[in-house]
Amino acid sequence: MAEQIVTANRLNDGIVVYFAGDARWVADINEARLCPAGKDAGEALLAEAKTGSYQATAVDPYLMDVVRDAEGRLEPTKYREKIRTLGPSVRLDLGKQVWGPKGHAA
Repeated sequence: MAEQIVTANRLNDGIVVYFAGDARWVADINEARLCPAGKDAGEALLAEAKTGSYQATAVDPYLMDVVRDAEGRLEPTKYREKIRTLGPSVRLDLGKQVWGPKGHAA
């Protein structure tokens, strides 16, 4: 089983964000708080992400499986999540893929 992080969309602009702990949501997947594999750990992390003022920041948080790539960056295991992480797949000049692989799953 893969490790997990919590993802959601930022309420004010729809950008994909990741839970970093301490009620913080970040746009860089590599800043996300990582929890070990296992249902209990993941559910605890998701519960923490849903506490406090998350509703003013993020909408519809859920768990996402991740692995580390050869450079040690977090990478989603599912294709849908890879697209969410990088941005639009039809215009490579838009979205997070414009920023390059530095700090983002590729």
